[in-house]
Amino acid sequence: MRENFWLNGRQDELRLTLQYVPDQPTTDVDDRIASTPVLFDAEIDAFKLAHSNLQTSSRTRARSTVLAANQGNVALSGFEHVSFYDQLFDGPYATAGDTGNLYQLLAEKMAARNPPQQGQGIPAAYTYLGQFLAHDMSYMKWNPDLLGPGLGGWSNARHMHALDFDTIFGTEPETAPRTSPWRESGGSSLGRLHKCPAILDDAYDLPREDPNIGTHCCLDPRVDANLGLAQLHVLFVRFHQHLSETQGLNDAASKTATRQHLQTIVLMDYLPRIIPKNVYDKVMADGPLLVTSTPGNFLVPLEFALACFRFGHSMVQEIYSEWAIRYPPPLPVTSRIARLSALLGYTSKGGQLKNGRLPFNWNQPWLNMIDDIGLNLPVTTSMARPISASIQPDLSQLDASHFDQGLPSGPHSLAQRTLEKGAQLGLPSGQDLAAQAGLVGHFDVAAFLQTHANEFDGLVGNQHLCLSTPLWFYVLAEAETLGNGQLGPLGGRVVMETIVSALAEAEDTILTRTAQGGFQRTSFLSLSAGGEPTRLSDIVALANTGVL
Repeated sequence: MRENFWLNGRQDELRLTLQYVPDQPTTDVDDRIASTPVLFDAEIDAFKLAHSNLQTSSRTRARSTVLAANQGNVALSGFEHVSFYDQLFDGPYATAGDTGNLYQLLAEKMAARNPPQQGQGIPAAYTYLGQFLAHDMSYMKWNPDLLGPGLGGWSNARHMHALDFDTIFGTEPETAPRTSPWRESGGSSLGRLHKCPAILDDAYDLPREDPNIGTHCCLDPRVDANLGLAQLHVLFVRFHQHLSETQGLNDAASKTATRQHLQTIVLMDYLPRIIPKNVYDKVMADGPLLVTSTPGNFLVPLEFALACFRFGHSMVQEIYSEWAIRYPPPLPVTSRIARLSALLGYTSKGGQLKNGRLPFNWNQPWLNMIDDIGLNLPVTTSMARPISASIQPDLSQLDASHFDQGLPSGPHSLAQRTLEKGAQLGLPSGQDLAAQAGLVGHFDVAAFLQTHANEFDGLVGNQHLCLSTPLWFYVLAEAETLGNGQLGPLGGRVVMETIVSALAEAEDTILTRTAQGGFQRTSFLSLSAGGEPTRLSDIVALANTGVL
């Protein structure tokens, strides 16, 4: 099993790869350092301290391992956070070579393109559901006293990258006055909106503290990265509290029910929207081809986290024309346009909260951001941008605070940063990973660029781009060419295998492994009021009205 550490600090970045033999003693730290490919200068003493702390945390597991941490969860002697991944590609690390301004130029061309209109389209809510899943699968919680005074460890280490929705339960210890009375039920919490009319008493914000800032108290520090993500968290907590209060369940049982209902939505609604049916059916029947970790040892692959699952960047709209709309009227909220700048602004870092709370007219009930809701809404469903090799222009002008690394001030391009990060961390090219998946020759990047030569002028015929394509761009261009509104064969397989494996890893999973190595859903759920929620629209209906 090949495992990848990724240490990040303001000045330094380090990646190393270790080969672990299950249940065997670990190698000496100095041997690890000697074999480490260093991408940027890093203090060896700082790394040794980080390694010592991480090894301490791993003693609770059957084998020695180092577990992943989110930004803000752990500070290790100059490194801001640690990430930990598996790796799919069997070959040597890819080397970008001297690419000149290739990534900058490619990012500029992607931002200048209009996305093609393909397939039936995916409602906008699924953009933020994908981001939520990515965060949930990488969430790790550091407890400095888990193993005793001063002996830290990862409190959720037993299911490190499982898709278990643990981040919606509980809050961090409060260090400042609450910005509003919280609604607390079923071991979860919600905050109140700013100047919310009584008629909207079912509309909520994240639980926040400190009226001057509005810092959220949720477990995952990334949940307030944008308003769409924050309000999706609110939706899931509202659903959980509904189950807790109406199904006669104690806190533990209601958490299990919530996890399994949300896992069902991922398996039966989210994945079929983005994964080609033949890929979906093949993985469910025969199991993974690339994500081959044994049960109990699953880790999110680098190729998924840093490239394939970042197809969601292309789905972000510049403008949501019907952001705040309530049904049924009359209610004191009219529909309003929401630009990406507003979704980034109405967060604790964005500075537009009022007395530390979200203004009531920016609450998102999701009724018009999904389909199949069964209500006669006075607006059309807001759709995501099609999955394609394009990205909306505002994502090329992001502040440095929106990135994990300590970048200099000034606007930064998300596309350029994604391309550069993949090269720096040695991701395989799209062609290399496709060959490993048995997809040789199924997609020609050179032909794609030639077909869109007027949009990619200056890049047509570029040998590096055509023959050793950055994996992220490859997956997007493949989806645009072959996906008909979904991912293509390679991107679809990596995403499907990773998410289903993460579902199977959860303690309360709805899946079991079959004798053929595939996956089978074994938990079939229903509510006392009747029916089984299988779509995101069911979650929205229950959270808003209490009925399917």
